[in-house]
Amino acid sequence: MVKPGAYRIGTSGLRVQGLTYSAFKNSDGTHAFVALNNREQAQSVTLSDGDNHFSYEIPAKSVASFRW
Repeated sequence: MVKPGAYRIGTSGLRVQGLTYSAFKNSDGTHAFVALNNREQAQSVTLSDGDNHFSYEIPAKSVASFRW
């Protein structure tokens, strides 16, 4: 969840037509990530903040959000 006072941080790596995403740093130090998969097929993503990482498959035609 992107909390009030969060600021957008840079992203790198994955560039896929139909996948739009942004990452944020919340004022409490947590990270947030929001992605729109507008494709006809699922899209696998791996998120990393330098210390932690995890992978997730975003279903076709859906939105996913994460906070850690």
